[in-house]
Amino acid sequence: RYDPVYVQMMDRCYGAYLRLYLPEGARLVEASRHPIPAAAMWDGQPWTGFPVEEVPEQAHTVLAQAFLLPTASAGASAPSGSHVTLHFVYELPAGVLQEEPGGVFHYHLDLQKQAGLDAVPVDISLHLPSNAVLSESQPQPTSQQDGVLVYRFDLREDSSLSVRYRVPEGDE
Repeated sequence: RYDPVYVQMMDRCYGAYLRLYLPEGARLVEASRHPIPAAAMWDGQPWTGFPVEEVPEQAHTVLAQAFLLPTASAGASAPSGSHVTLHFVYELPAGVLQEEPGGVFHYHLDLQKQAGLDAVPVDISLHLPSNAVLSESQPQPTSQQDGVLVYRFDLREDSSLSVRYRVPEGDE
């Protein structure tokens, strides 16, 4: 329900806003949407949730989405450790990979933790070109299968992901 005093609503929900900064020209393929139940809306009508906004900003494409993290509903507490999983699939523009001597390609991703938050769980799936041979990865992937590197960790501080690979001569 909508309360005229904001503090009264804070016990029921936590509105959050996520922004992903991608290289200019990145293209959103798909993203999750997070419906908001009628009980959390001021007009009592359920809502399909915020769509992802694509916003150009300096040398970046920014994907932004607001969502609601329930903390309590209808007088009952939400489960301890409530969470929402946001899912984004995007394609990077040409030129993001740096080619190094010897036909080695380098991909680098910076991850910045929002100040004031505890550890933020992160899952990254990086799809390498077919027949790519991994040369180096920092950190090491949690798992690797069929050219897909999977990284799962808690982001406790700003971090980065660095991957070097090569594609054998004659392969695409």
